[in-house]
Amino acid sequence: MCAQAAKPRVLAHVVSYNSEETIAACAERLLQSTGFEKNCLKFEITDNASSDETPQILRSLPDDQIELFLLDENSGFCRAHNEAYQRAIEFHADYLALVNPDVGVRPDTLLKLVECLEADPSAAAVTPKLLRADSELSPIAPQTIDAAGMYLTSSFRHFDRGSSENDRGQFEEPQYVYGATGALLVLRMSAIRDFLVADAESQILDERFFAYREDADLAWRINISGWRCRYEPLASAQHVRRVTHDRRAQLSNTINSLGVRNRFLLQFGNFTWADCWSSTPATLVRNLLVTGAAVSIERTSFPALREAFAKFSEMTARCRLQEKNRKAARGAMSYWFRGSKAVESALAPSPAAEKIRTVRAVIVNYNAGNRLNACVAALEQAARTLEHSRRIEIIILDNASADASAVRLEARYKENPRISFNFQASNLGFAGGINTALAGANYDAALILNPDVIVSAAAIERLCKTIDLFPAAGLAAPVLTDAVGEVQRGFTVRRFPSLASITAETLGLHALWPNNPWTSRQRCCSNWDWRLNAALERDSSAVPYEQTLPLCVEQPAAACIMIRAKAFQELGGFDERFWPAWFEDVDFCRRLSDGGWKSLICSEARVVHEGGYSLSVIKRSGFLKAWYPNLFRYWALHHSEPSVLALHIIVRFGILLRIAATPLQLVFASDSEERTELFSALKAHCLLLLKPNAVSSPQRLDSPINAIGEKISRSAKHVSSVCSAALNSSGHQPANGGAVHSVDGAWLKSLPEALQGSGLQISTQSIELSNQALLTVIESPGVRGKQRSNGSPQAIKADLRTDIEALKGVIDDSYDFLVAIDVIQETTSPLRALMNWTRVVKPRGLLYLTLPRVEPVTVHCEETTLEHIIADYLRPSSERDLEHYVEYAASALGVSGSAAISEARNLQAAANRIPMHSLTSKTLKELIEWSAKHVCPLELAQDSVITADSGRSHWLIRAL
Repeated sequence: MCAQAAKPRVLAHVVSYNSEETIAACAERLLQSTGFEKNCLKFEITDNASSDETPQILRSLPDDQIELFLLDENSGFCRAHNEAYQRAIEFHADYLALVNPDVGVRPDTLLKLVECLEADPSAAAVTPKLLRADSELSPIAPQTIDAAGMYLTSSFRHFDRGSSENDRGQFEEPQYVYGATGALLVLRMSAIRDFLVADAESQILDERFFAYREDADLAWRINISGWRCRYEPLASAQHVRRVTHDRRAQLSNTINSLGVRNRFLLQFGNFTWADCWSSTPATLVRNLLVTGAAVSIERTSFPALREAFAKFSEMTARCRLQEKNRKAARGAMSYWFRGSKAVESALAPSPAAEKIRTVRAVIVNYNAGNRLNACVAALEQAARTLEHSRRIEIIILDNASADASAVRLEARYKENPRISFNFQASNLGFAGGINTALAGANYDAALILNPDVIVSAAAIERLCKTIDLFPAAGLAAPVLTDAVGEVQRGFTVRRFPSLASITAETLGLHALWPNNPWTSRQRCCSNWDWRLNAALERDSSAVPYEQTLPLCVEQPAAACIMIRAKAFQELGGFDERFWPAWFEDVDFCRRLSDGGWKSLICSEARVVHEGGYSLSVIKRSGFLKAWYPNLFRYWALHHSEPSVLALHIIVRFGILLRIAATPLQLVFASDSEERTELFSALKAHCLLLLKPNAVSSPQRLDSPINAIGEKISRSAKHVSSVCSAALNSSGHQPANGGAVHSVDGAWLKSLPEALQGSGLQISTQSIELSNQALLTVIESPGVRGKQRSNGSPQAIKADLRTDIEALKGVIDDSYDFLVAIDVIQETTSPLRALMNWTRVVKPRGLLYLTLPRVEPVTVHCEETTLEHIIADYLRPSSERDLEHYVEYAASALGVSGSAAISEARNLQAAANRIPMHSLTSKTLKELIEWSAKHVCPLELAQDSVITADSGRSHWLIRAL
């Protein structure tokens, strides 16, 4: 018995047959295995009547360490291992290791494999990384992969993953694979009874196979029984590979005959139409080729065909029996016919990983009403419950809500040190709100919540423990349920969208055929998702193991997610171009996956989610105007140009169908409100038909300014340019229509071909901002008053990002030409300003930027450097802003010490406009070059010019 009952017991069994070259080395390596308690690791070798020196070599091995079974006749590889299984039961083994005689394990190989199964209750079999070896079982040079698990092809062939590839680290991730390679695998004894051969008693391996392809048959039975086969790269061994498909001519007739016969036995014993319909055409073609070759070329294999078909009735009867006991959903096995790409991510726990101590919980609010009250109350209660183990900071960021929901809540929690409020003057969108709230690095994980989510302390603790335990976890999410506990399947998790699923969505196929395979796969409702469904529904009868591990998924819903701070900072947060919402979470999860992080669903964590409140706030037409452009933005970022072109065609066709269907919908509309909504949607669809996205393919133009002018004149679109400028020293606004031309006539005259004569006839409208800056909208001829239908423009806070977003809300467009006059030095973050300006300029559009001459009296003593600018971007804005005001008070006002700090706070409280940066042309050029390389695609369209009369530098930048 084991010294400690908790230690696993393992029986390792080797079957030899004429293995004199490698059996001694194999046994020697096994005996060097470490990490097991005394008497908990037992070695056995069965020799199948070898005719070479193998029996003599085996007799020379220490009989007190290895038990030998020397047979008088060759009973086959399968039977020998089956008999070892019976002895493993008598040994009370927890695990059974099946080892080939030409495999050399490392001292920790068996231990790593057993530890893997101990940590993963869903795996019944595990296989290591096998490397090609010489006759002494040493790795060959260069190091070459022998097998990293097994995969199936569409023609029902099975191969070893990575076979004959140089080991470049491409198989270093733990994964679930179709099968464990028969050269070395470890089986969980408690699982074996679930996948024993259905029509034979106590057979792990079907003895009708005798040898070869029995591991592929075992893998099939493991999978349909509900268990998994796992590949563990931390465990490795060496293997001498003799049988490969490209060496068939050198193999013996016996081996080739067994291969042919067992190919058909594998199919007869496992084929079902639900599982194999997709592979049937290729399988039939391959079978015809094999049969033809056996009849005409390799005639020694023809008797094997007769043997296979003689067992047809037996094998199909076995198939029917095993189908009665299967746990996997019907049709789930079709996933494995995708070849070597058919793998699933697996998790490797590390209890020693850094623990989550501080969680920053963020709620982005936009007119959430009473939902916000319930959400914050539950979150605050959870924070109090967990205060001894986790520190939870709560930030409510209000995106310029009109319902004052956050204002009322602030009054209630103003004395609560855990909760802080961040009010925005305009809607930053979901991504912008999250990024703003998560600025800085003084937290371990971020908990992002929608206002319609009710979270518990238990759910937060489960998410924290998941992040704690799995170092590869970049994101963990709970299961979303409604108020009565029903799982919200459409919200909780999805796959990344494909062209097929987008086609079904756009053409309305999902409404006519809800269970179509493309929509079902994207929404994780396909047959292959039965394991995920069982976890979501907590259906313990659906799987044969205890569901304790989280599941790797592609895209959990962002309604409630916990993100590791390191992962969030590595990715630079959410992409704020996805405004106001939709697809920013898909893009984040996609970038997270590309960066090597895992997204996990914790079935043990449950939160209540209302769902759909965003649509009630912005209505369907607003949703359409956000969803389609963000879809195209996502597609352009993550897919090829041909795929983007295909999406354009599909979406336009789908929009046409929806427009055509609107009259019929109006006929059956139940009330005027529904008809109004349909008219709004029709209008949005018509606009989207003309321009479904804001990221159209770049046009390469020899004269971009002229082309822009011609394009505007031809289409009479709303707005082509934005100009943001401070008031002049006298405090008077520039004359209407004179803002651009009066900026610097000398520079305009130096660019007659670029700006003069472009065909762009300019008229202006001015918006006075709350900080007395001037925002000038430059319009093309023939524009009606639609964009200013509300009469006089409203004042908006002069943050460069919010100015642009506010204009986008008015004109619902992006710009061909954007002008920023003398403002970059007054922004809190020049880098962020440059990013946001280029984001709203169309591809190949132009940004005209000016920088005034530095005046030492009114700026900092120290010149702003690129390092300062990057710090402004990375550090919290409030912290940096105060530093700027202190520097200004010291340099411009001549005060120091506590007086400077006091004056700085007064300036900050009054939101006084001051020069934030002492930028020079040299620094600005460095900033543009650094941004082009690291942040946003842009280039200098023309060398900068400094005008003699004002000392102002002028820059023309092209967005790519």
